Amino acid sequence: MGPLYREGRGTLHAMRWRSAAVPLLLLGATLGPVLDGFHTWSGTTWYTSPGWLRTVWWCPLLFSGAAAAIGLSRVAIEGRAPPLGTRRIAAAIAWFIAAYALSGFLPASSLAKCAVVGAMAAAGWAAFDRTRLGLAHGALTAAGGWLVEFTLVREGLFVHRTAELAGVAVWIPCLYFSGATAIGLLATRLAANPAPAQ
Repeated sequence: MGPLYREGRGTLHAMRWRSAAVPLLLLGATLGPVLDGFHTWSGTTWYTSPGWLRTVWWCPLLFSGAAAAIGLSRVAIEGRAPPLGTRRIAAAIAWFIAAYALSGFLPASSLAKCAVVGAMAAAGWAAFDRTRLGLAHGALTAAGGWLVEFTLVREGLFVHRTAELAGVAVWIPCLYFSGATAIGLLATRLAANPAPAQ
């Protein structure tokens, strides 16, 4: 392989990451706080020093980083993969939003929420992904998401109404798994069509 080939591959790789990273960062910064509001306005979670609309100034940054981390990690471990259609990805995102809303507003115990959100996470993976890589990525995201929530709670920044998993609600890993399916598939689609540098 000559240097021009390697340079071309490197440029394409950078274009793929940029094409996925920028939309993911923007999506996390905008949609993320709205989803977070499902929890803060339902009393499921709350910030210890909330500001306007029961949120904090760093909420968009937190969700922006989360969306990028979840999506780009899928791109990194999957490489180039045939992307799904727009409708299927939109359905996966809508399914995740529904799971997020239920985790906040469902009038049930934390264990019942875990059963519902867990079933939705499994059904979402089966309906929209169905790959072993997606299953592994979802499991890693679930563990990483719990760790982030645990850290926020330990640092006194955030509180869960129920705290079965070391200060964190028991259904949180299931919700992160569901998010990994939707965001991971979206990132794969974005990275499959890299925008040329201007």
